[in-house]
Amino acid sequence: MRIRMKTTAAGPLGSKREGEHYDVDDAEGQALIDGGYAEKVEPPAPIVDEAPAVVPADVPPVTAVLQTSAPEASTPAPTDAPPAPAEQ
Repeated sequence: MRIRMKTTAAGPLGSKREGEHYDVDDAEGQALIDGGYAEKVEPPAPIVDEAPAVVPADVPPVTAVLQTSAPEASTPAPTDAPPAPAEQ
C-alpha cells in the first residue's frame, strides 16, 4: 500500500515525514490511515517509452574505442619562467 503522511511519525522501526510518500504493508498502512496520520495514495504510473529512437539509415554506426591502460604521463612544462604579474 502506498500512503502519504499527514503528520511526522517516529518509532523504533524508523521515522516517516509529513508530506512524504511511503510504500508500507497493508496492516501498517491501514493503522496509520485509521489513526488519521496518513492517507492512501495510488502508486505512480510506470514510465514507459512511447517510441524507440529512430536513427536515419544514412548515419554510420558508432563504434567506441576503449582505452584499457593508463595514458603515458606527460612531462610537465618547465617552471623556471618568472611568475606572471598579479592583476590589480
